[in-house]
Order: sequence, then C-alpha cells, then structure tokens
Amino acid sequence: MVDVLLGLLDCAGFPLLVIGVLALVIWRSARRDRGLRAVAESLGMSYARRDDAPLKSFAGLKVFDAIGVRSLANVAEGTVSGSHVWLVDHRYSKSPAGTVERYGFSACVLQSDRLDLPHFRLVSRSRPRSSTLSPIPHRPDDDPEVPLDGSNLARRFRLFTGSPDAVRPLLGPGLEERLEAIWKPHLEIEGLGDRLAITRRSWIEPKDVRTMLDQAAGILDDLQRASPH
Repeated sequence: MVDVLLGLLDCAGFPLLVIGVLALVIWRSARRDRGLRAVAESLGMSYARRDDAPLKSFAGLKVFDAIGVRSLANVAEGTVSGSHVWLVDHRYSKSPAGTVERYGFSACVLQSDRLDLPHFRLVSRSRPRSSTLSPIPHRPDDDPEVPLDGSNLARRFRLFTGSPDAVRPLLGPGLEERLEAIWKPHLEIEGLGDRLAITRRSWIEPKDVRTMLDQAAGILDDLQRASPH
C-alpha cells in the first residue's frame, strides 16, 4: 500500500496522494471493525457497530467524561468470569459546540455485584501513544491526587481518590505484581461501586482483545480478594 501511495505522488502529485491516504485510513478502519466483530462473535459476545445505550451504565466514571458530544462504537457485550463486560470505542468532541467526535480510545468496563468500590482512578505515569486523545476535563468536584505511600505502585502510577483510607488496602501485593507486568505503554484503572473501567487510552486491535479481557478479569479478581466486603 505504501508503494502505491508513493506511485501516486510521482505520477499525479499531492491531490491524489491525499485521496490515497484517506482511502488507506478508511480501509484500515473497516478492517479493524470487521476484526473486532469476528473476535466478539468468537467469544460469544454481542456486537453493535454503534450503540450509545451503555453510556448510561458508565455514568460517574471519569474516564468517559467529555465536554462535547460522545458516542460508542464497536460495542461488544457479554460475560467474562461471571461479570458483565463491555468492550467499546469511546469517541468524543472536546468542544461544547463540537458535533464531530474527533477524539477517542477503547475501554473495557466490567460490572459485578461482588464489587463495592470507593471511587478511585489509578493512572500510569507514562504517556498514552494515541494521537486521538485530549485531556480529561477538570471538574471542581474531581477527586484529588493522593500519595501512594508505602506502595511499589508509586513508581508507575498516580492515585486519585476522595477515599484514600478505603482505597489503599485494595491495592495489595497481588494487584501490584499484576500491574507491574502490564503497565506499559499506558494503563488507567477506575473503580466506582460495582463497576471497573480499564483503558490504555488508545485504540485496541482485534488481536489484543482476549489479552485485555483477561487482564481486566485478573484486576477485578485482585480487587475482590482485597475487598473487606
């Protein structure tokens, strides 16, 4: 495909090169969509090209906060390790007047009646690699950053929560070991009540779906074991 684009540049100049690049982007996007559908179906999950209904179930999760319009695409929904799970592409605008979702990332959300988490966000210190991101908007009532005292996670992560005394005991050795192995290139974990959201703030490729679901289920199990409830 790259050779074709270079040939267009030599023969027809910049306008056709632009058309070729756009065609490549569309082709890659369509191929990814088909791959995500195939993986979802192979895992026994439902799939919808676009479905904004789960946004209601994600209410209160900071990772889905956006100033402008939001939508969900490539929505896979099913059950993993006894928990309800969604794997979605979250698209959004960073402008209140924006009508096009130019930014976004993939995320995995698990919901379990075995969870009762105080709100927290654990954000790795590395930067996301995606070029389709904008900062999460700051709100006056956002949780403050608190130190990860005495935790090995302090080297890799920042913790945001309004309930540090309730959250720190959940971040035990099992979770520390797991996150130490998977924190690159970027990882964000957010818990709230019976929900757990996990994202690398980038677009997931079909070949990585099973790994992400396994990692999310493992993190959920670690939090459940450390929970006093």
